[in-house]
Amino acid sequence: YDPAGKLIQVNQAFHDFFGFSQEDIKKGQAQIAPNNLIKESNELLEKARAGQTVRIETARVNKNGESLAVRIIASPIKKDNKVIAIFIIWTDLTKLKNFEKKVQKIEERFRAIFEGSRDAIFIVDENARFIEVNQAACELTGYSKEELLKMSIPDLHEKRDLHAYKRYFHRIMKGESILSEAKILRKDGTKVDTEFSNKRIVLDGIPYMHTAARDITEWKKDKEKIKASLKEKSIMLQEIHHRVKNNLQIIISLMRIQARRAKHKETRQHLRALQDRVFSMANAHEHFYRQPELDKINIAPYIKGMVDHLCFLHNKSEKEIKIGLDLEEIYLALNKAIPFGMLLNEIVTNTLKHAFPGKKEGELSIRLYRDGNKRIRLYVADNGVGIPESVDLDNPETMGLQLINDLTHQIGGEIKIKSDKGTKINIIFPEKN
Repeated sequence: YDPAGKLIQVNQAFHDFFGFSQEDIKKGQAQIAPNNLIKESNELLEKARAGQTVRIETARVNKNGESLAVRIIASPIKKDNKVIAIFIIWTDLTKLKNFEKKVQKIEERFRAIFEGSRDAIFIVDENARFIEVNQAACELTGYSKEELLKMSIPDLHEKRDLHAYKRYFHRIMKGESILSEAKILRKDGTKVDTEFSNKRIVLDGIPYMHTAARDITEWKKDKEKIKASLKEKSIMLQEIHHRVKNNLQIIISLMRIQARRAKHKETRQHLRALQDRVFSMANAHEHFYRQPELDKINIAPYIKGMVDHLCFLHNKSEKEIKIGLDLEEIYLALNKAIPFGMLLNEIVTNTLKHAFPGKKEGELSIRLYRDGNKRIRLYVADNGVGIPESVDLDNPETMGLQLINDLTHQIGGEIKIKSDKGTKINIIFPEKN
C-alpha cells in the first residue's frame, strides 16, 4: 500500500487467496474489506502510517464475496525516518477458525454431558486435588464448585475412612480401574454412603483420576430390606418343608400300622412299597429344608444319603452289593430336585429289590454329570438279572416303571432303558426349567 492507502503491489498468493487479478488491482476494484469493516481497515492503515506495527484477527472477503477469517500484520516501510509504504501480510485462518468452531462444539457437547450426568464426577490430579467437578458433585457433597476446586479427596472423608483412599489411589493412578464404596463427609457434617467408579485418564499427557460417584443410601436400605425379606421367606420355606416332612412321617407310621394289620401278603407288600415312596418324599424334604439356599440344592449329598438308607432298608449291606458313586457337584432348583429324588429312589429301590434274587453279591453304579450341551445325565447300571423280556419297556404295566417314566417327563427328561447283562438306565434332562 502507498501512504495514501492505495493497493499498489501484491504477490501471487494474494491473487490465489482473494481471487482478484492484477487488472482488478490497477482499476482499484480489489476491495477486500467488507462494508461493515471498512472503518477498521482505515484505522489499521492509519496506525501503520503513524509508524506502528499492527496485528489483528478479523474478516475479509474474496472476489466472490465469501467471508474469510484472516490474521493481519501491517508494518510501515520507512526511508529517512519517513513512511513511504505499508507492508501487509494476510494469513488465512479459515480452516483454523472452522477447526476451533468444531472443537468448541465438541467441548460444549462434552460439557453438557459432564454437567448433565446424574453421577457426581470428580477429576483429580496426582496430588489428590480436585481440578474439575460437575454440578452433581456439588449436590452430593454440599459444597460449591469454587469450594471443591480448593479441596482434595481427604477433605471429603473422616480420617478413619481414609484407608480405602490410600489403598486404591496409587493403584488407580497406575492404570487400574476400581469400583469401591465409602462414606462421603458432606459440608453439613452428615455422611453419605457412596459408590465410586474410578479409573485413570490422560489429558495433554498428564494422568488424572476420573471418579464417578453416586449416593447409594437408599439402595443399601432397600438391599437390607430385601435381605431381611428373603431371610424371612427362607425361614418360612424351611418351616414348611419341616412340617411337610413331619406330616409325611405320620402318614408312614399309619401305613406301617396298617401293613401290620393287613391279612393278605400282597396288601402288605403294596403298603410297604407305598411306604418306601412316601419315605423318599419325606427324606427329600428333610434334606432340602436343611439347605442354606432353597433356590439351588446340591443333589450329590442327597443321593449318597438316600442310597445308604435304601441299602439299609432293604437289608443289602455294602458287603453284598458293591455300590459305585460318581457324582459331580450339581445344583438343582427345588421344583426339579424333589421329583429327581423320587425318580432316583424308585430306580434304586427297584434295583435292590429285584435285580439280585438269590444272589449274595452284585454291583450297582450311579453316575451323575453334565454333558457338553448343558444337560444333566443320570446313568444307573447293575449286573443283576435284568428286566424280564415279557415287560414292555415303552408301555410298562408295573407301577415302578410307570413312576420312573412319569417322573422323568416331570423333570423334562428323556429315558432309555437297556436290559443286557443287567439293567442300564440312561436319563438326560435340562439343568434349568
